[in-house]
Amino acid sequence: MTLTDIEEHFCMEFSKNYLQDVGKAARTVMSRSCTERRLTCGVVECARQLETEPDDVMMCILPEISAQNVPSGIQHTLMEAYCREFEIPVLKVESVSSLVEMFQVYEAKCISSKPNVTDNVNTAHAPLKRKLSYTRDYSCFLIRNPDVLSSDECLLKMFCVQISDKKEVIIEIPS
Repeated sequence: MTLTDIEEHFCMEFSKNYLQDVGKAARTVMSRSCTERRLTCGVVECARQLETEPDDVMMCILPEISAQNVPSGIQHTLMEAYCREFEIPVLKVESVSSLVEMFQVYEAKCISSKPNVTDNVNTAHAPLKRKLSYTRDYSCFLIRNPDVLSSDECLLKMFCVQISDKKEVIIEIPS
């Protein structure tokens, strides 16, 4: 089967509307998990989370990276392998820029509405709480399990099951 055959098969299997719904659901789930303090950002923090509580992780989200960025590629490969070993769904998203924009807006709201948001908050499980001047690592995200799954979380989990046998499926998260 050639790459073209695979792409045609993929396009027939998943409609464009379905993939857009998955992208919107991913954005909603990430925002909600950030608000509920269930989102872990950055390779180091995610590795800590996986080391201590892998059963508490609902999903791993990895933004697409450039082929020239070898160190990040290695980190993504290791993170993906570790997640797959523990049967944690991995969702790859097209662009980190929309995620950065989304979280910077959220972070600005948190800081302006809660001046002491950086006090006594666990680094690994905190929503994006650091000062705006801090450069945050947006190369990996882990979402911990909620008390009750939302419809968007169910959609994402179902999508991850559907794509688990595919080599690589990358979705787009809307801005």
